[in-house]
Amino acid sequence: MPIGSLVIKWDTRSGIDILAKNPENIADKISKKTLLQLYNMHQYLVDEGVVWLQLDHLNLVSYFSGIDFYFIVVLNMLENPEEFEEKTFYCGKKLSEYTENDNLNEIMIMMCKDL
Repeated sequence: MPIGSLVIKWDTRSGIDILAKNPENIADKISKKTLLQLYNMHQYLVDEGVVWLQLDHLNLVSYFSGIDFYFIVVLNMLENPEEFEEKTFYCGKKLSEYTENDNLNEIMIMMCKDL
């Protein structure tokens, strides 16, 4: 079972902006350097898609909409990220429609509770 999720957006001025997070402290577990690494991995794809990244202390699956929107799922270290690719894609795609919504955090929690 995932331990958290984030929605981020790439901004050409400030870099990575965190738009939503659940739980609130999940962003503390992921460095800006790691988020940039995910961003760079997605840039190789160019189009919409999912990548995953396993580091010593992190296990991540990330959806990229193709237009500066990212949905990241933080997994338990024992979980297989490949098993979460389809669900991450589905939730990320649905969430990408709500990027400008002030309640994005609540929407993310509700839409992706079965992840």
